[in-house]
Amino acid sequence: MTHEPFKSSAEAPGLQQDPELLIGLLISPPLMEVLGGDFPSAVQEALMWQHPRAGVRWAVTSAEDRLGDPTAETLDLLDAARERMLSKEWDLAVVLTEIPLKDGRRPVLTQLSPLHGVGLVAVPALGARHPRRKAQEVTVQVVGQLLGYDADDAHGQQTLAVKARQLSTDVEERPDDNSVQFTARVVTGNIRLLLGMIRANRPWAFIVRLSRALVVAAATGVLTLVASDLWLLATAYGPGRLMLLAVMAIVTVSATVILGGGLWERPRSRSEREQVTLFNMATSGTVMIGVWCSLWPFSCCPFLEHSSSSTKECLLRS
Repeated sequence: MTHEPFKSSAEAPGLQQDPELLIGLLISPPLMEVLGGDFPSAVQEALMWQHPRAGVRWAVTSAEDRLGDPTAETLDLLDAARERMLSKEWDLAVVLTEIPLKDGRRPVLTQLSPLHGVGLVAVPALGARHPRRKAQEVTVQVVGQLLGYDADDAHGQQTLAVKARQLSTDVEERPDDNSVQFTARVVTGNIRLLLGMIRANRPWAFIVRLSRALVVAAATGVLTLVASDLWLLATAYGPGRLMLLAVMAIVTVSATVILGGGLWERPRSRSEREQVTLFNMATSGTVMIGVWCSLWPFSCCPFLEHSSSSTKECLLRS
């Protein structure tokens, strides 16, 4: 069962020129009785009250969908929610589920993926008292966090407004545009949103999630640093060629991780093109920065042949 977006009288045609930000709530069927059929309208009114200067028209719709069985993993729920979000042409999706959420072995109330535009809320973790009110408050908080809002930041509302407006504004379709031109317009038109998505995904922590193969490669790189051949090669190639080799290595490793891990998405319809393109660019940026953070000591060491010996010794000790 799907509910249409709630519309307030202030959003009548002609009274508001702001773009519409459509948020989809995926509610597990067992929770419908607890939350009530008017839960989407309550969430929308709370968003309008808490973020009145977001520069968008808040629109909230809902659909009943469990997305997975009680043993489903968090990543599976996030992936299924993103699929539904794209198929429904929503801008953001929040899942209210009865499935317990865990961060490692620790139970948590919410799980967010700002890069995907999806958040999960474990309603049973809210407790037995006033579950509807608490679910409404947490849902509004999750939407704000997906849009980069930080209550402790003096510019938090401005950050939310910028991201909300960019996310709700579609890139104009041009029949003469090829894929490269369309991608360039999506990226340049959403540069702050793209940077925010990459930052929210914490690419500097990517090294922790890399496979054991990269650890072996890093160990091999350490061994090559003590051999004279690497430094002789650095002297012969010069900084220009070494920089090109370093970039090629980072791009190759990043492409292997993205394609091998199935992280590259393809739009299934024209309406999905912009969001999927933005997601792919954010994924690529996250992985490339993460790979660079993982490999920079080894990719930069040959350049130190042209620097001081003390700097080289410091890096070798690291």
